[in-house]
Amino acid sequence: MRLDTRIEGRDPQVARTDTAGLERASRQLLGAAQEEWLLENLSDSAAAGKPWQILGQQVMFSPQAAAGAASPNPDSWDGYRAARTRLFEVAAATRAKHLLVLTGDVHSAWGYDIAPDPFTGRHYDPATGRGAIGTELITPAITSPSAFTPQQMATITAARPHLKYVAGDYRGYVVLDLTPERLQADWWSVPNILERSTAEQFQKGLVSEAGHPHLVEASGPASPIEFEQRG
Repeated sequence: MRLDTRIEGRDPQVARTDTAGLERASRQLLGAAQEEWLLENLSDSAAAGKPWQILGQQVMFSPQAAAGAASPNPDSWDGYRAARTRLFEVAAATRAKHLLVLTGDVHSAWGYDIAPDPFTGRHYDPATGRGAIGTELITPAITSPSAFTPQQMATITAARPHLKYVAGDYRGYVVLDLTPERLQADWWSVPNILERSTAEQFQKGLVSEAGHPHLVEASGPASPIEFEQRG
């Protein structure tokens, strides 16, 4: 399922400290029509027993601050918390197997366990993934610079127990290796963007089993797929 979180039906962004606005139940990120379509398709996918419920979209989905707190980024789903909660509730009610959110537009690399309440320790265990309903994978930028310093990334990591990887010091891409049984996300960097080159470097691999959302570090990149050649 591919979403538009930028234009169609999106309510105006509120200030990061406007906690009443951040939590307001009527606020829409997707718009009513697109949200209804999404929740219906999510329910259908779960009812059909699909191993993955995949969402491709533009802004960070995972919670970035606890309920009632200011948001680090109200441009993202964290600025439209009621809309995200409605999606969480449908995923739980339909027993969705594994929500897999593919995100861009942060100009940096991130990997999250998606947990509705990752901050209190009551409903999510960062060591085992208990309480997680999915995983979020965020690709770095191809050319745009990151807005995060190493100190900021260290602070963010310490504050978000469901965050399994963040890096803002390289440009590149992420490769997703997906089967009915498991996923592996491999982040790759390029040395620079000013000259043509085939050079690249493996930065991080994270793995999760289907139906058991929890990202753990891979020992290396996934093996390349070998395609059968037909004469």
